Amino acid sequence: MRKIVILRGVQGSGKSTFVVEQQLDPYVISSDSIRLLVGSVVMSPEGAMSINHGNEDKAWALIGDVLDKRMFRGEFIVVDATFQKTRDFSKIIERAKLHRYEIVCVDFSDVSLDTALARNKLRPEYRQVKDEVIQATYHNIINEEIPKQITVVPSQMFENQKLINYLDVQRVDLNKYKKVHHIGDIQGCFEPLQKYFEHGFKEDEYYIFVGDYLDRGIQNAQVMQFMLDTVIHLPNVTLLWGNHETHIHRFAVGEKTVSREFADQTLPQLKTINFSKDQAEKLCQKLVDCFVYEYAGHFGFVTHAGISKIPEHSVLLASMQYWKGTGDYEYPVDEVFSKVMKDSNWLQVHGHRNNNFLPVQASEKSFNLEAQVEFGGYLRVMILNENGTIEVQEVKNNTYNKQKNTNDSNQSSSDEIGKISKESMAALIAHKSIRKKEFENHPHISSYTFKPSVFFKKSWDDVVIKARGLFVDNNRSIVARAYDKFFNIGEIPLTTIDNLAIKFKFPLSVYVKENGYLGILGYDEQKDALFFTSKSTPESVHCDYFKEILLQQIGQEYLPSLKNYLRAHNVNLVFEVIDTLNDPHIIEYDATKVILLDVISRTEAFTCLPYAELEKFALQYGFQHKEKAMQFHDWKSFLGWYQSVQREGKEYTFKGKHIEGFVLQDDQGFLCKIKLPYYNHWRYMRTIRDQVIAMRESGKVMNIDFHDQNALKFYNWIHDQPDNVLSQSIIDLRKMYIQEHHDIS
Repeated sequence: MRKIVILRGVQGSGKSTFVVEQQLDPYVISSDSIRLLVGSVVMSPEGAMSINHGNEDKAWALIGDVLDKRMFRGEFIVVDATFQKTRDFSKIIERAKLHRYEIVCVDFSDVSLDTALARNKLRPEYRQVKDEVIQATYHNIINEEIPKQITVVPSQMFENQKLINYLDVQRVDLNKYKKVHHIGDIQGCFEPLQKYFEHGFKEDEYYIFVGDYLDRGIQNAQVMQFMLDTVIHLPNVTLLWGNHETHIHRFAVGEKTVSREFADQTLPQLKTINFSKDQAEKLCQKLVDCFVYEYAGHFGFVTHAGISKIPEHSVLLASMQYWKGTGDYEYPVDEVFSKVMKDSNWLQVHGHRNNNFLPVQASEKSFNLEAQVEFGGYLRVMILNENGTIEVQEVKNNTYNKQKNTNDSNQSSSDEIGKISKESMAALIAHKSIRKKEFENHPHISSYTFKPSVFFKKSWDDVVIKARGLFVDNNRSIVARAYDKFFNIGEIPLTTIDNLAIKFKFPLSVYVKENGYLGILGYDEQKDALFFTSKSTPESVHCDYFKEILLQQIGQEYLPSLKNYLRAHNVNLVFEVIDTLNDPHIIEYDATKVILLDVISRTEAFTCLPYAELEKFALQYGFQHKEKAMQFHDWKSFLGWYQSVQREGKEYTFKGKHIEGFVLQDDQGFLCKIKLPYYNHWRYMRTIRDQVIAMRESGKVMNIDFHDQNALKFYNWIHDQPDNVLSQSIIDLRKMYIQEHHDIS
């Protein structure tokens, strides 16, 4: 849950011991542990082994990254560091404001300097600190103030109690009320909400809203006005944070929206009531991640999405689990909860997911308030009476976009989002240079790829360049797509240096071009499933490798969240797959991995996330992302760099390593690429190797074009190698050749 605990005190004050005694290990971020992660112990000038403080920038950058990742998920966090000066709190406060965290400081300044110095002597040598350092830290802590927005508690307070118990969500006694109302997902549907509250709120009854107040419906403005004018000021109301409240939060703090639905549909409706960031902030301040109460002999646990059991300590569960739930959308959370909690007085109430259209009482002890209100379904309400009995109400919604869930021929333009137009579909099918592939395990999906002859004839046109990693289902929905074909500098007239001087719109971003093969993770709406594919088919061994590597890198647990993201945002992910074992290419890598290149919209026109957003997305899911090498702000600086690269030829390296090349993207999204001489040379050496193998297998002599002496030298060497050597990768052959000839060309 969104609480962060700062352990503040001098070295030797007992912070690390406190972590162990309070059983906080799974939640702690220790500055010393991070220092040991980025660098092992070193010997001091006096001969003592000690923690290396020479990597402070790296250590604190890593701490910042870990904090961002954990806070994004709303995890409970403990930070173990000295925090000796007021300014040391600033980054934590900044992040806490962005992610809506409460900050609590356990203050160890009540530990005397003599005690800290004595304890320091008992530490392992590498953890000991010089006395003068402790004395200076102590002086700072005594004289520097803790910022007022932080709750401060002395460490002595926890000599006989657990910090977790102090911070935990407290159960609220609602027994003074005559009824407790639980109101389900509203999703921008005011009509059923208005009908249920036609007689207003009663002071002697309590109201709990499970979240998702906006989006998808067509009455978002009315719902928000109702919340602001009537609901948020009431003392007998609790509002839960649902997954859609993240969009309101981002609006409130000035962050760019990541939801097309919110940006294109909800926000324009809210603007009709002059909805402001201050109003969004007021609503967000009222929201809680979970609500725990006792009433009429029951204990109630209310979250947005439902969880599998009552946690021993609610504060320790990440906020994201409260508003996205345990398991994926299909997980039988109601059934599981009732089995786990069968011998208790606990009841669970939630919304968010109900793929199986379960009734309100979805199981003995779990109540599900999701009923597709935004599609003409129902606003669900569960009412707990003071005698312990339960009532259920379902209010039909008749005001919704009736075209949104239909397949008739008069679809609105919004229904065509994510589809390829009928005209473009017909052009792809009719084009003689485009090959259509169908798949046994995905009979409703086809891929469209240009034929090899297009390369040789250079017969590019506006239709052909789109037929690259394009997968479309039988409803014209784009399941997955990669880039429109883009070209090397000088490969076509448009990308000659002279034309690029006119074409480029600055600033120009330059990204490292990785050397693997393309893997695409799309979304199949007909199966409601992730769609893994590589190149032009989802049914190849390369696709299997891609899926295996991706899962090894991020784990199965992220797949439901990824699927939801791809579905909600109508995007797919494009990766470079580096497989050092099964498919080594030209450039050598130290490990097998996938590198996220872009998050691309599943639309006919190519669009992708800006690089800053790509970085955040990659951080969220644990992906390595493409590297931004440099940026140019004018033609002169770019041309100077490009010419210097060409002059260096095969000797050119980036950060001391050979790479395939660079991808250039200008300010308007225009793409082209540079293949570096080293890569081109060794790719041709691989071709020579393949031709030698072909000659041996066929017994025929082939004419090989040696465009330089280095190629001829390599041919003469490889021609003399046995078959078992020729079968090795070009990377291994290159190493052997260089070792024998001392030639790096």
